[in-house]
Amino acid sequence: HASNSYKMKVRHFQKNMSYTVRPVTARDLPLLNEIAGKDAKNNIAHDEDVFQAEAAYFGPLGLEGCILETDAGQRAFILGYPDSQETFTMTMTKHDGSLPAQVTAVLVHELACQLSGKYRLINLEEDLGLPGLRRAKILYSPVDRLNVYEAIR
Repeated sequence: HASNSYKMKVRHFQKNMSYTVRPVTARDLPLLNEIAGKDAKNNIAHDEDVFQAEAAYFGPLGLEGCILETDAGQRAFILGYPDSQETFTMTMTKHDGSLPAQVTAVLVHELACQLSGKYRLINLEEDLGLPGLRRAKILYSPVDRLNVYEAIR
């Protein structure tokens, strides 16, 4: 079950933006690269490297995702991969910088709908132990949370 804050973000976006959503295919990789480039201000260190690695192994990783496009031509995407037969991990969201921040919640919602019935658990992207990302993940009211560990040499 999702928190009220998450649901409100999704409903607000759905009410105020006219958009379509479709599954990502390998043919969409140039478009995803273009969208990722427009989201450069929101990139975390190594995002570009992660995206390029995922794109290079799109088929072998079994990546799935969706592309959202507004009537105004703004675009966003979310990607992920199956960890196992019962768990899917969402790895990356990117969007046109002119879209409101709620688009991330909408992408998570839309991909979860697309995956409905295929996986028992959906894991949101790694929060890297960053407080802001961790708080954002908690808004989705997870059924479980993994402990954060740090390897020390």
